[in-house]
Amino acid sequence: MARRSDKWFHLTISAFAIALTAVASGTLVYEHNPEQVQSWIHALSHMKSAQSPSSDHRSEPPADTSHRVQPTNATVSSNGTTPLPTPHVDAAEAVHVTAYGHDVPVGKVKSVNQLLSDYHIVDTVFRTLQMSTSGPVHIYLAQNATDYKDALNSLGVSVQDAQRYSQDTGGFTMGRDIVVPLYQNTSNADLANTLAHELTHAFLNAYLNANVDNLPSWVNEGLAVYNGMKVQAKVENPVSYGGYARQMAESVMKAAVSGNLVPLAKDEAQVLAGNASYDLELQDWLAISYLAHQHGEASLAKYLQAMKQGMSSDAAFQAAFGGTPAALNSTLSSLLKQAGRTSDDGVAVTVKANPSFQGYIRVLQHGNTVWHGVKMSAGQEQLMVLPNGTLQGNGKAEDTTQDKNPPDDITTYMDLDPDKPLYYNGKAVSYCGFALDYHYGMYGFVNAWVTLNDGKSIYLEDPSLFGVTVTSVVEVDRKNPILPLLQAAP
Repeated sequence: MARRSDKWFHLTISAFAIALTAVASGTLVYEHNPEQVQSWIHALSHMKSAQSPSSDHRSEPPADTSHRVQPTNATVSSNGTTPLPTPHVDAAEAVHVTAYGHDVPVGKVKSVNQLLSDYHIVDTVFRTLQMSTSGPVHIYLAQNATDYKDALNSLGVSVQDAQRYSQDTGGFTMGRDIVVPLYQNTSNADLANTLAHELTHAFLNAYLNANVDNLPSWVNEGLAVYNGMKVQAKVENPVSYGGYARQMAESVMKAAVSGNLVPLAKDEAQVLAGNASYDLELQDWLAISYLAHQHGEASLAKYLQAMKQGMSSDAAFQAAFGGTPAALNSTLSSLLKQAGRTSDDGVAVTVKANPSFQGYIRVLQHGNTVWHGVKMSAGQEQLMVLPNGTLQGNGKAEDTTQDKNPPDDITTYMDLDPDKPLYYNGKAVSYCGFALDYHYGMYGFVNAWVTLNDGKSIYLEDPSLFGVTVTSVVEVDRKNPILPLLQAAP
């Protein structure tokens, strides 16, 4: 394969990163109190999507619609809805999982129960909240949008709202009833995140009962996102998760730097108004993570216990965290602004190659126009990529190539340039490699790509291609103060 001298294979990554954050962060938005909901505006998917490619050298990747299932007609009863079936009971976790409709794949109920069990999802939620549901939780699995809408109707959601929710929510909770649309949760990481997120709402609804209406929206959603991300980190490849979490936090940092950060939303109506320039639930997540890291996860349960006993949210906050929500707002805002000013010290990328790959790995640092390449052999190699684009610490002679395009300020490219032609599903490959997002001193894996000779591009979430695997992406100086908050508190 010829040495790379351009990068038409990727996209105008700024548009892609914004789209990815907007779309993927929508996965974190789930209703928990439908009576208060008037509208939902968030698109939802963990999937990384974009538009079809153009003739530009950095064209956008084609949209990946494989995760979506087109609505199909469901059999309905005379009242216009299909009654919710009697669930199958997973007695070990006191969670009842059942298929809704007739087209849920055979064995899916079993596989969801297995996911709950393998990653201790119910126990994870319990340990964070230190509460029980005092009764079984029902999880209904819908295969397509029609079944999802029908299940929501059966829970008492209006036809109009059910239609809207079926298009842009990845999960729905009312009381202890949860509906999960499988077409919106196609990977185990997606599904595990959704299960933990919605179970958090179900636990809160059951434990706090009438007091749940007094729980500030930012706490309710923040806890759900926190648990969802905690479980996703267990299920997903750590390189993929690290990149995803960084991109989720970027929009909040951007809002802080630009002066558009709003106070943590106490009333859900503020969230649903859609006036913020970023997803407020991501700010909620960072706030909950900050409290957990500063005071320990036990403080979260202490706060909820105080709420259950009838304390006001402010009094419960003072009892659990020794401060006020206003002080937290100020501290978090300052922290996010500091994070947004973090300088770039480069990134250390560890790659592992097996004997099947022979050739170069070439790296184009963000903001640069010169590719720096090293010859790879079987084994593990750490590539230290400095801000100016040079590689350090690899102990091998570098090979440089001038890129023909203007510099991309927010993407670091890693191109595989093998000695022999590569084939993907029997088709010849033109270019392939990995993309890393860069913002605010943070580097995160975005995707792997394969561009075929016919011009078609395939985008993959796993950091492995043709015998080369990215095993670690770590900032040289991990000084961005938000980084610890992207993982659950120890």
